[in-house]
Amino acid sequence: MPNPSSYTPAYSFDGYQAVNPDDPLPAAELDNELANISSAIVSVRGALLDIRASDGSLVNGIVDFDALDPDVAETIRRETGSVTVLDLSPTVFASQAQAQAGIVNDKIMTPLRTREAIDARTLPPTYTYGGTANAITLTTGLSLTSLPVGFPIGFVASSANTGNTTINVDGLGAVQCLTVTGVSLPSGYIRTGRVTYGRWNGTNFILNRDVQYFEQSGAKYWRFEDGRQEAILELSGITATSTTALGSSFREASARVWTFASGFAFSTTPSVSGCMDASLTIIVTQSSSTAEYLFYVSTFTSRTVSGNLTLQAVGRWYNPA
Repeated sequence: MPNPSSYTPAYSFDGYQAVNPDDPLPAAELDNELANISSAIVSVRGALLDIRASDGSLVNGIVDFDALDPDVAETIRRETGSVTVLDLSPTVFASQAQAQAGIVNDKIMTPLRTREAIDARTLPPTYTYGGTANAITLTTGLSLTSLPVGFPIGFVASSANTGNTTINVDGLGAVQCLTVTGVSLPSGYIRTGRVTYGRWNGTNFILNRDVQYFEQSGAKYWRFEDGRQEAILELSGITATSTTALGSSFREASARVWTFASGFAFSTTPSVSGCMDASLTIIVTQSSSTAEYLFYVSTFTSRTVSGNLTLQAVGRWYNPA
């Protein structure tokens, strides 16, 4: 709204009275002056309504940055023209622990805290490990009173578990841990020197496990969190004499034995396949168990062959259900 119009008298009633002391004031001029006074009042009232609410307070948004006291404006603006961390109380900002936990909703997140929160959702933080191999305690430093569903954990164990395992976070109570397949932890599921990650599903901690690779007795082994175990045995430069008749083919007189240095789970006999790079050479199984694999080198004709032999076993290192 433009500035209100001011009132300026346009007629001198005093001058008229001095010349015509006995005559009444001129009605037309009097009406005109009263109309001008009324117009000025209406203009001022309209301008007042633009800044004053009905309860006497200022209308929202009526005071802008330029209207502030210079000292107040300088505190907010500083040299950068924005509010800085120094202008606000440190308590209004989220701490690193609060950002990583993601369970408070009344804190300001700086870019650093936002990155820490994203990292925590991508890869859970590691907490202080304690307790025993099968009764683990974790201290988060967050003073938790409860665990929200999906709460992530991470820790480095000093001892491998030997069976069913519980975790107690911040003294809230020990709860059972399960594998990704939903069964109690087998021995060795939690390893030392590695970060074990997991999440709270509202009832249990579901723990993940990195793929484990190791070599024993010349064979290579891989263990997976879902219970699968794979093993490969590679034998170079072996010689096999296949002269014992076996139907329409021939095999070695004595069986060869592959003893599994890291056994497969009870009742889950692995499937084994093999090949030898000499022409027309195949592998014939004699027997297989969770601990060993017995086999012959077999050929279609009675002969002696030399070459490299590869066997692969696929089974379980724990029963997933």
